Amino acid sequence: MPELPEVETIKRDLEKVILGKKIIEVRIHNPKVIREPAVAGFKKGLEGATIKNILRRAKVLILELSNEKSLAIHLKMTGQLVYPGGGKNSRVAFHLSGGKILDFNDQRLFGELRLLDDWHSLKFIQGLRPEPADLNPGQFKAMLSKKKTKIKPLLMDQTFVSGIGNLYAAEILFHAKINPLRRANELSDKENELLFQAINHI
Repeated sequence: MPELPEVETIKRDLEKVILGKKIIEVRIHNPKVIREPAVAGFKKGLEGATIKNILRRAKVLILELSNEKSLAIHLKMTGQLVYPGGGKNSRVAFHLSGGKILDFNDQRLFGELRLLDDWHSLKFIQGLRPEPADLNPGQFKAMLSKKKTKIKPLLMDQTFVSGIGNLYAAEILFHAKINPLRRANELSDKENELLFQAINHI
């Protein structure tokens, strides 16, 4: 599953090629990935709008549009954004000005596309806590001291810290030499420091 670093990489790559492009047409090949609104409203709300800005919040990509709406994209396990697209595996194809296509591919159909008036109102977004880069060691230590949860699932809990999934949690704990079954509030000050450093390094 794409985690914070992968989604940030996608964001930076898309910024180079689709900012300022107008969405000429939206072709929906599998409506299951569209969570809101209904298909007709999704198409209507996107077609004719220009991509003004691209944001990332944890693992979610947000395309802010000229009509004040936003397209929130959660890739989940197998979602992909392909540019230039036009492949046969596309679930939704965004035909852009200049003749290129941005494809949303998702083999297992776990991904989610939402067209929103205000992306801040999305329940998932409201439940997110700070990303690792937004914390300092003291804040992180205080957060851990209140949790009796095992450290690995805690790192993956987006309501504790945002952006870390299974792969990076495992790498972080290996790097910090901390058993993933340890409870968060039982870590020593040194282990807290090593964990914080490993999160930002990895």
